[in-house]
Amino acid sequence: MIDSTFLVLVGLTVLAFEFDTALYVIWCRLVGIEPTLIVGYANLSRSWRVVVVTSIGASFGVFSSVVTDLYVGAAGVVFGAATLFAGVMLYELALHIASEAGIALSVTGSRSES
Repeated sequence: MIDSTFLVLVGLTVLAFEFDTALYVIWCRLVGIEPTLIVGYANLSRSWRVVVVTSIGASFGVFSSVVTDLYVGAAGVVFGAATLFAGVMLYELALHIASEAGIALSVTGSRSES
């Protein structure tokens, strides 16, 4: 029989990372940048998307089954979701700054050449 701690942690994990995904897309749209990770995932073939989702689900399941205490597991899930969100936002911000710098450099380069 499946332990109730496992079920609670799996449910919390799904909710936390779905919430992260929604916040990621909303934040990118509010700031006005393209969510490149979502676009990249959408451009993957169906078989690669299945591999990505299966590996993420397996890692969540292993984490949920290894943790014995509900409070430690819940704290780990929330910390992991917050860390993932912060990392993805920093990645998108770095890409945005790099693209802006590249556009600014090409514009100043074309002005200096002409």
